[in-house]
Amino acid sequence: MKTQKIYYYSEFNSHVVEWVFRFFSSAIGCTFCAVKELSQAAVVYAKAPGQGKQLHIPFRDEYYDQGQRFCLYDGYWVPETTRVAALPIDYVGLVFRLLTLMDELNVPEAQRDPLGNLQLDLQIPRLAFCDRPMVDEVVQAFKQELIAHQLLREEDLLPRWPDGKRYAVVITHDTDGPCLLEPRELAKAGAKGLLRRDGMEARAFLAGVYRLATGGSDPYFNFSQWAACEQSLGARSAFYVYMRSKRVPDHRHNPLYRVSK
Repeated sequence: MKTQKIYYYSEFNSHVVEWVFRFFSSAIGCTFCAVKELSQAAVVYAKAPGQGKQLHIPFRDEYYDQGQRFCLYDGYWVPETTRVAALPIDYVGLVFRLLTLMDELNVPEAQRDPLGNLQLDLQIPRLAFCDRPMVDEVVQAFKQELIAHQLLREEDLLPRWPDGKRYAVVITHDTDGPCLLEPRELAKAGAKGLLRRDGMEARAFLAGVYRLATGGSDPYFNFSQWAACEQSLGARSAFYVYMRSKRVPDHRHNPLYRVSK
């Protein structure tokens, strides 16, 4: 199957625009290619319409402004200043704003917990469509526009997932404590077990002491077992490891291990 190519022109030379069109490529099943000349494009991302039959996506500055307030209007996430007008949707700006969680970043520190997480009972406008896959809906609306302008053929789209599968599973690991036998990790487990009466941490402390006394291996260092498990499943996973940085303040919940060890 030959990949369908759609050439687009953006009057805003930005890595943001390129990133969103790459997302459109994988989400729709075609390839979007940037061109430098307006006349070469089938899709134009600009404030003013393009030429002839070109599909025009109107650029809206508000979608890139973190300080702008947005609301749900006519089924889409739009700037509050335009909710009374049914304006064409800026598919690129809207997807960028949603994927980067820009509206959540507007929540002040006073409405977050000490780690910066949003409070569970916080009421923000973004919750108006928390049960809707807004990004997928925008992608489908944009795809229908492309089909209506005869820039895309539904039957020639590449499948999102191979062999007709409906979804994909991503396996990830938060690597918080891979070395129980490190002195500080063992001490932390003992302190939590004693002070917090945490049974799991207490058992970990006792297991660690026993392994040190008998010369056993570290019960937390199981990367070889995970590798064998992945090989048996024919899968590969991502491990997120903790990297120390002088620019990030220390916190009592931070992991204690060092990657170099």
